Amino acid sequence: MSKPLLADPKRTSEAATFHKAVFARFGSNCGLCGGRGATDAAHVIKRSHLGSLRFADPRLARPAHRTCHEKQERDEIEFSLAIRQDAARAHNRLAKVPIQVPEA
Repeated sequence: MSKPLLADPKRTSEAATFHKAVFARFGSNCGLCGGRGATDAAHVIKRSHLGSLRFADPRLARPAHRTCHEKQERDEIEFSLAIRQDAARAHNRLAKVPIQVPEA
């Protein structure tokens, strides 16, 4: 019988702190549709591309409604160019290997 998967308490705490920082910095308007009452901190750059940096800077995410966040994860909608550029610059300040800042 295999062991059940358990959340790493350190990562859970990191995620909660990151979530609070994103909302403290950007408010509660959705970064995707602009509506009020966002509930998620949606990563602008995919978490799989961020690796250990995924909770390093609140500029790597923006508030989003759950439905908007799900659409963003399915590549149905995307953040504005200005938001994507800001997230790429934040990433490049922290990462050993920079990513290209979007131009369009």
